Amino acid sequence: MLEGNTADVDVRDLSNGHVHIKTLNGPVTLTNISDGHVEITSVSGEVAMNSVNGPLVHVNSNSGRILYDGDFGDGGE
Repeated sequence: MLEGNTADVDVRDLSNGHVHIKTLNGPVTLTNISDGHVEITSVSGEVAMNSVNGPLVHVNSNSGRILYDGDFGDGGE
């Protein structure tokens, strides 16, 4: 679990785990996350995901952009 107000959050190369991130306006970048539960909540920070998949990928940002590059996979939410 990672939480921060304006900190840059950069998570890379994880598998079979849980990733929970909460920020106010810091940018969040996830790269190469596989087979995990990913939950991201940001008030106004941008969220960028590259090659992120798993049975649950949930991202919420009130005013920040959400960018996704990768395969959505099958059998997940």
